[in-house]
Amino acid sequence: MFRTLLLVLLLMVAAPQARAFQAQNLVFDVTQNGSPFGTHRITVRPSGDTTSVSVAISLRATAGPITLFSYNHTCTEAWQAEALQSLDCTTRRGGRTTRVTAQAGADGIRVTGPRFTGVAPANLLPSSWWNVGLTSATRMINTENGRLEPIRVRNMGSQAVTVGARSVQATHFQIAGSIVLDAWYDASGRLVRMAFTAQGRRIEYRLRG
Repeated sequence: MFRTLLLVLLLMVAAPQARAFQAQNLVFDVTQNGSPFGTHRITVRPSGDTTSVSVAISLRATAGPITLFSYNHTCTEAWQAEALQSLDCTTRRGGRTTRVTAQAGADGIRVTGPRFTGVAPANLLPSSWWNVGLTSATRMINTENGRLEPIRVRNMGSQAVTVGARSVQATHFQIAGSIVLDAWYDASGRLVRMAFTAQGRRIEYRLRG
């Protein structure tokens, strides 16, 4: 009996413990060079050890009645514990629409997109930024084009970030891939701010309180 109990305890220690992500409903106000540019919404819905995630980005720059730039991106993700099971993302930039899908299988994650179609390693994460696990990654699945994008991550230390009317401590990471993006995550792993520069324009995401 003692040997049986010991074996059960050893198996419990050796087995990875599945855990779901925390529920989140994040809305970021996006600015371009300090002017309103749009919104970025992320909703994380855990249920047991499964989690569904939805992302919706809407950006628009105008000059009077003329639209100079428009960008819309929607994505749904399905997770089992911390393993990506599937995603379906659509990007509309100006008049062009692209789609990226992914489905987990026995050999990895089958990705279909305009820049890559094939099997990715099962532990690769998508570039939806809400998952703090990206800060430990060396590659990610680009949800705009499907590319398996190499990234370099630097921990820039702890900083105070304003969320609504409050100041929260967050860890600042610099993530260098096709662009150099700065992302701040609080102690719970929640994304609270992002910023990057593209084509000479400073884009900033600030979480609503």
